[in-house]
Amino acid sequence: MLIYFIHGVATRDASYANKLIKLIEEECKRKNQAIPYCYAGFWGNVLKGTEKLWRDIEQELQTQKQKNSNFNPEQSFRYQNFRKEYLSYFIGDAFTYLGSDRGTQIRRIIADQLIDLIQAYPRETELHIVAHSLGTVILWDLLFSERFDPKDPAHEIRDLIGKERGKVSLSSVTTMGSPIPFLNLTLGIDTNQIEKFITQHQGQRLLWNNLINSSDIIAYPIRPLFDSITDVSKILMSDYYLEATGNIFDSVEIAAVVLNSLNAHTYYLTSDKVAKNIVETIYFNQHDYNHGNSYSDNTCVELAIERIAKISGVTKDLAKMKPLKEKILLEGKFKDASGYIYLSSDLYRVHHVYIQDNHQNIVYAVYVGWIHVEGLKNSVTEIIRQLCYVNDEAKNS
Repeated sequence: MLIYFIHGVATRDASYANKLIKLIEEECKRKNQAIPYCYAGFWGNVLKGTEKLWRDIEQELQTQKQKNSNFNPEQSFRYQNFRKEYLSYFIGDAFTYLGSDRGTQIRRIIADQLIDLIQAYPRETELHIVAHSLGTVILWDLLFSERFDPKDPAHEIRDLIGKERGKVSLSSVTTMGSPIPFLNLTLGIDTNQIEKFITQHQGQRLLWNNLINSSDIIAYPIRPLFDSITDVSKILMSDYYLEATGNIFDSVEIAAVVLNSLNAHTYYLTSDKVAKNIVETIYFNQHDYNHGNSYSDNTCVELAIERIAKISGVTKDLAKMKPLKEKILLEGKFKDASGYIYLSSDLYRVHHVYIQDNHQNIVYAVYVGWIHVEGLKNSVTEIIRQLCYVNDEAKNS
């Protein structure tokens, strides 16, 4: 199993992923799983123009201070870290990648690194990609874009992935702190291009998780970009909303917002929750979560519905409505991102189970009388244990 990392803006240190890789290794050991081979891709030395821009700006501020002793660079040119880390680095790096030959250089570096990784471990057949920030846009571009000429390195990267013997399977993608929706306004990638890649290169469905820190102003949900793809046998995409690293409303000062967001954008690379999500994702794709059985032809939603229908005493709720004034007792998100399951009790203490698809539409609902409540709870608990990531805030009763 191989994991390749693609970094984002303002990354000039090749050791950027060391902490996250260590956390992934620790999580694998905790779960008694084999440790994957990790490669932290690095292309940050290609984009150097922004540093020169800031050296020029800093020199100009010092010149103004020499001319006027009352001139205070911090007051006259506020939020310099925000301007530098977010505005100039992000905008500068993004437009440099999209609008110059340096984008080709970056894709060339990524292609060479992936070739080296795959050749170093020829027996490994699964590739998982973890991308952060601008790296998510680069990945989006090189997988799906049709803007490249035939000799562009993006085609070499795609040719590494395939159904044929000797190629690797792209089993999962994890994107973190992603601005894909905005930069896709320039790239113009649509679902037809995504489905074309999947048809040509995927022998199994692709699991794509997008992680969003609530305080990260660069991170946005990308599931709407996949909405037209309704066949879950091709791709399963889910946005995960992670806890905030601070409350941006603690202060009305923009400086507090800026500082919090800067911390939030790099949070992913040092988070044990992110590491846990990645490990659960890569090992779910091996279908080892249920005594080694593979359910590649069925979604977890379908499996859960099949099991619930066999529970003693259940009555199908044809209205498929959420219970009145419900109290959630158990909840889980299916590991293949096909949907969610909830056990709740209503105002009259009638117990309900309802299952939502990955668009949060209720697709199946049942309820039981009090005599069958214990059996229902036990069955749903087992379904969640086998098929779901259990929500930390779910309440057992």
